[in-house]
Amino acid sequence: MQNILPKFNDIENAIGGRPKKEAKIRLAYYLSKIESEQLKSIAESRDLPVSLVVRELVKKMIEDEL
Repeated sequence: MQNILPKFNDIENAIGGRPKKEAKIRLAYYLSKIESEQLKSIAESRDLPVSLVVRELVKKMIEDEL
């Protein structure tokens, strides 16, 4: 007798699927070489991706404006 594993989508549907996340929009921005190196250094020192560091900075800036 052969055991057949259920497909990932079948399992996901059985348990209600993944929680919905807010869609993110891709933005392009330019930095000088020095700014880019500094940002990367900050991200590495915090053990975070650069994109997360940028998102945190933008969120803080928006909160401060409101």
